[in-house]
Amino acid sequence: MKRSVKAVVVTAVAMALGGVGTSVNAATLYDEEGTQFDIYGRLAMGVAGGGPGVDSAGQKVSDSAEFVDVYSRLGFRLSQRISNDVSAFGRLEWRFTGDERNTEQGFNEIRQSYLGLKSERYGTVQAGNFDSLYYQFVSAPFDVYLDRGLEFSSTGLQSRGDAIGYYTPTLNGFTTFLQVKHYSERGLTDAEQRREGSVC
Repeated sequence: MKRSVKAVVVTAVAMALGGVGTSVNAATLYDEEGTQFDIYGRLAMGVAGGGPGVDSAGQKVSDSAEFVDVYSRLGFRLSQRISNDVSAFGRLEWRFTGDERNTEQGFNEIRQSYLGLKSERYGTVQAGNFDSLYYQFVSAPFDVYLDRGLEFSSTGLQSRGDAIGYYTPTLNGFTTFLQVKHYSERGLTDAEQRREGSVC
């Protein structure tokens, strides 16, 4: 049963959302001699309620209000200046469920985990597990989130994991990018594998 979100954010403690194109309000833990280490995150809660009073089989179900987590997360960012033009960077971010007592695991998902090099002259290259560059530069600014509802653009295959991306420095207000992602089926049984197998 899908529920409608009556009040999307009841309380939100947001230090930053992170990512390209968003304002960054992280708490800096260390910043000295070209090395910077930040922590950021958000605790976001909502109230879900309403929706149909019966399920698809016609059985009566509860449609009462309850607290729900609205994509809470915690992350770390690290950057190290290598020269006047080149710096190395990395990021590690988890998603957790803030509305439930979860004793099985502390976090539900590793959202971002990547390393890269940035040059004001030559551009940026990064590798690992990250949101697609298309999402960061094109789709995200237009997305309207309604508890996994309306989105400007969406794909069936997630871009996170086993990816390499490059984007140019800003040239007269424009940036171009290229990303390659490997969709591996290693470790899956024949029944779990897709028809096309491992693809890029």
